[in-house]
Amino acid sequence: MILELWHGDSGNLMCDFRTEAEALGVVRIAIAESGADSVLAWGLLQRDDSSGEVRLIAEGSGLADLALSRPAPA
Repeated sequence: MILELWHGDSGNLMCDFRTEAEALGVVRIAIAESGADSVLAWGLLQRDDSSGEVRLIAEGSGLADLALSRPAPA
């Protein structure tokens, strides 16, 4: 499984991650540095390595809410 952070406005892959915690950590940092509006065009996708199936986890304000609702790893 790979998690991918995409910028919806540009259609560009920003980064990929092995865990959701890592991906949401990047979103939390962006929010802390630039505010929640800075991630409104972002989307987090989950891609299955073997099948190639893609699933949207969250985007925009939903992604911000998800990142802020999950505790940062200790």
